[in-house]
Amino acid sequence: MYEVAAQLRAAAAVLDADRELPVRGVRATPEQLREIAGHVIGWNVGRAQRLADVTPTSAEPAFRFPQLLSMLVIYYGQDGIALEDDELSPRQGLQIPTDDWHPRCLWHVPQVAAECQEALTLFQTEEALERFFEVEHVVGTPGPPWLEWLPLIIDVFGEHMRAEHPPRRVYKNR
Repeated sequence: MYEVAAQLRAAAAVLDADRELPVRGVRATPEQLREIAGHVIGWNVGRAQRLADVTPTSAEPAFRFPQLLSMLVIYYGQDGIALEDDELSPRQGLQIPTDDWHPRCLWHVPQVAAECQEALTLFQTEEALERFFEVEHVVGTPGPPWLEWLPLIIDVFGEHMRAEHPPRRVYKNR
C-alpha cells in the first residue's frame, strides 16, 4: 500500500509541475490524488493487517540495532574492553571504540548514534530499555541508566565526528 500511495503522490507532483502524466485519461486533480493516497495508506488489508496484529519478539527489534548491540557486547559485555579500567568514566570509556574505529569512523559512529536514538524513540522508558538490552540481550551500561547512557553515546560520538571528521563536499554520481 505504501508503494501505491507513493505513486499517487508522485503523480500529483507531476500535475503540480504542469506536466502531463505519461498515462492518458487521468482526470484527477493533484489534491484528489493526494487524498486517495492518504486513504490507501490507512487500509488494513493483507500483509499490512497481519503486521498490525503481531507483537514482535525481542529478536525482531534486535535487527534494528546491529552496530549498537555489537559495540555493547564487545566493549561493555561481561569481559568488555571498556570495563577493564575501573578508573574510566563512561565518557572516557566511549573513547575506546572511537579510537578502535578511527579513521574509519564514518562507517561505524553515525550508525551507532542513530541506533541509540532509535532505541530511545522505540523503548522510551528506563524499564523498557533495561528489559530489552539487559534481560533479553544481556548487555549493560558502565553505570549510568539507559536514559542517560544512550544520549551520552550520541553526544560523545557526535563530538568525535565534529572534531575529527568535519563534513566534506558530497559529489553526485554521474
